[in-house]
Amino acid sequence: MADIILVQPKVREVKVIKYEVGVPLALLSMCRYLAKDYNIKIIDQRIDKHWKKNLVKELKKNPLCVATTSMTGNPIKYALEASKIVKQNSDVPVVLGGIHASLLPKQTLENPYIDFVVKGEGEVTLYELVKSLEKNISFKGIKGVWYKENGKIKPNLDRNFVDLNKLPEIPFNIINMKDYISRDGKRGIYLQTSRGCPGRCTFCYNSPFYKHTWRSLNPEKTQEMIKHVVNDFNVKSICFVDDDFFVDTRRIKEILKGIINENLDVKWYANSRINSIIHEKKKFFSLLKQAGCERLNIGIESGSSRILKLIQKDITTNQIVEFNKKIRRIDISLAYSFICGFPTETKKELRKTINLMFRLKKDNPNTIILPITFYTPTPNTKLFDLSVKLGLKKPVKLEQWIGFDQVKVNLPWLSEKEINNLYSLTFTSLFLNNDFTSYTTNESLLFKILFKLYKPIALYRTKNLYFKYMIENEIRKLFSRF
Repeated sequence: MADIILVQPKVREVKVIKYEVGVPLALLSMCRYLAKDYNIKIIDQRIDKHWKKNLVKELKKNPLCVATTSMTGNPIKYALEASKIVKQNSDVPVVLGGIHASLLPKQTLENPYIDFVVKGEGEVTLYELVKSLEKNISFKGIKGVWYKENGKIKPNLDRNFVDLNKLPEIPFNIINMKDYISRDGKRGIYLQTSRGCPGRCTFCYNSPFYKHTWRSLNPEKTQEMIKHVVNDFNVKSICFVDDDFFVDTRRIKEILKGIINENLDVKWYANSRINSIIHEKKKFFSLLKQAGCERLNIGIESGSSRILKLIQKDITTNQIVEFNKKIRRIDISLAYSFICGFPTETKKELRKTINLMFRLKKDNPNTIILPITFYTPTPNTKLFDLSVKLGLKKPVKLEQWIGFDQVKVNLPWLSEKEINNLYSLTFTSLFLNNDFTSYTTNESLLFKILFKLYKPIALYRTKNLYFKYMIENEIRKLFSRF
């Protein structure tokens, strides 16, 4: 019998595009305290084809609550789908946490399928809420909990950020690790060693959610966690999902030395702001390589100086180019990400972004240009406020946020033609690298031949922003069906 049901929502429907299913890290973290006192059942929509049936089955056992999470956009659709099933089949209360619910708790609670919101970090908050449900006592005073009482929404005070070094270990034992750690022939896992980011990016959830703060596990605890998953689960690959793994490079150097001294046979990659590592010398990057680092994911976002200032990246294009050149002889991949469709962005500024993408690729053979993505308006950010001023219709209901993370989200400062052109760009930019086939589940020889034949056309279209006569849009639809 499960005392608590946790539901991991899908991010999107997956057909031909590869989508790595990592451990449900956020939900597992919520169980750090709960796992000691309660039986927990995690239902993962991403891997369980019969999740609806299994959810109804577990509801018959009358658990204390069902808790789920979501980010802005399509995940809300799947979180609400689970919540609706709970309400149609039981009187069990539904708890919604995560970034979106934390940024808009009142609007989230106005949805009839949601009974509680856990605002902010939830390890302690959810544990105290479950204790109150078990004892049938008031929820008043539980920091971080918003709830309904007699039809009215009741907020409690926010909870302070937790000390990561004082949290219990993540209870990986409550899931079947075999479902998550075998991917593409590698035994891989997602880990998080810090939270937050000191960056000021005006489009990112970090500013309203973490208030520009950054906290981390100390080097010793980080080394213990890495050693644990490598030795106990035979993990060969780690993705550190920290928003910026390299904020404190002195800490990182200690972690790297620990990996090397323990002789851990593991490859890994991590996210970084370029600001955090730009001043490091080649010796630092050589140490990264020695400790198993294969790739750094770095958000550049734009090649326009004005747009970089607008989004407060605190970096210049010249600094980006020089950094890229500096470590070109270090055998570490640099995966750069870019965004199009920013508010007030002009076609001339978009061309600067495209030119920078090709320049970085030319200057460093280890450069990977990730497919360019659309700007996604995230609530409570500065750029969201600017988007509203430019005509973006602000959702007034939770369900209206579904689709905000989709490629063709309606950005009112763009014409229909401009949106279609950018949509085409998100496709053609897939071909900037030789590993497009790594994005798809289709392994056929025909598919690979078509990739090679189409690549020169895709590069021409991307470089020149030329999207007339895009007959390949129809071809793409056929491939999606295939």
